[in-house]
Amino acid sequence: MSDQADPELLEFPCEFALKAIGLKTPELPGHIENRVRARIAAPETLSIQTRPSKAGSYIAITASFTAHNRDELDDLYRQLSADPKVKMAL
Repeated sequence: MSDQADPELLEFPCEFALKAIGLKTPELPGHIENRVRARIAAPETLSIQTRPSKAGSYIAITASFTAHNRDELDDLYRQLSADPKVKMAL
C-alpha cells in the first residue's frame, strides 16, 4: 500500500453526472444544456434530465456526459458556479 494518496480519483474518460440547481423557469434547462454543451469535449454524449423540487420553486438539472479530463470538469464547475441563474452546482 502506498503512503501517498492518489490525487486523481476519476479515471478519464468517464461517464460523469453534474447537477445544477436553480429557480424553476422554462428557460433554465436549455440554458444549462447550452452552457455544458459548449464546454465539454464530446457534446454528442450529453443527456439532460430535470426534476422539480418538492415545493416546485426550484429545478434540479442533471447533465450526464463523457468527461475527458479534470480541467474540463473544473472549468465547467467554475462557469456554472459563477452563473447567476444557478444556485448550486454539484
